[in-house]
Amino acid sequence: GPMRVTVVHNENAGCGLMSREELLGELEYAGHEVTEIGALDRLKDEAFREDCDVVIAAGGDGTVLSVCSRLVNSDVKVVVLPLGTANNLARALGMTRSIPHLIKLLDSGLDRRLDVGVAVGAWGSRLFVESAGIGWFCEAISEAIEDGDKTPERAQRVLSDFLARYQTRHWDLSIDGVNMSG
Repeated sequence: GPMRVTVVHNENAGCGLMSREELLGELEYAGHEVTEIGALDRLKDEAFREDCDVVIAAGGDGTVLSVCSRLVNSDVKVVVLPLGTANNLARALGMTRSIPHLIKLLDSGLDRRLDVGVAVGAWGSRLFVESAGIGWFCEAISEAIEDGDKTPERAQRVLSDFLARYQTRHWDLSIDGVNMSG
């Protein structure tokens, strides 16, 4: 039946394949009660959670993290509409860019649990859903992503340049209580 759907749409994700008007219009046409949310921290409000059946995270892996990290330990469902560059999490969950597929998911009540991890270090603690990284690869990626060019050619160039000048170091690391230091 019709659901109370809240849309979080990152229009800057990927190549801007879908306008918010198109997405909202299709959801309303399918009979759902649709609202949009701008201030993501509203997802944490108890009143919001009682008035919402599902949140559609329309964007990339960063958008999914922004939504899921605010809905930890809630019963609100999240459906991903992958509009980003990598869409690793959406791909792993079998989500596609197809609006008919999205609407079918809303109707079928697909239900899976998603673990939200916590990375704790000198920087404090950060939640993650898709991956967490340390060391040269993570540092190279964070250096490269800032300028917005995510082509494979650029990635290869940045990674090989970074690796050539990177100094190895010891990491103290524990994953789920298991010592993985080295």
